[in-house]
Amino acid sequence: MFLLVFRPHQWPAWASHWENEAEFIDAYLNGAFSRSCNADPDGEMLDRLDRLDQCQADDERYALVFGHVGHDLHALTRLDSPEEVERYLCERDYCGHHNKAYGQVASAARDIGWIAEDDD
Repeated sequence: MFLLVFRPHQWPAWASHWENEAEFIDAYLNGAFSRSCNADPDGEMLDRLDRLDQCQADDERYALVFGHVGHDLHALTRLDSPEEVERYLCERDYCGHHNKAYGQVASAARDIGWIAEDDD
């Protein structure tokens, strides 16, 4: 389980949680980031992903998709634990201070039980 914080240059940021890297890759392949991140699963990307053996190269496939989705954003930030979420929310300069989507991150973390309802 992990959170991604999508941080565009001039639009409000947002956050989503993912069960695993394969779920994120599937969302990408289904066009979930086409408009929001200008990241279409075009022919070139599909060819590159196909060349990577799905069973042995999950990390490489994830890294390729993560890079493509985050390419036009100011930042695409991954948070892997409740402690990392707490640090992100409490330390202004952790992962940079531009467009951090504090409310969205807290909401996504609450959705997966990483912070309590009354914590923010």
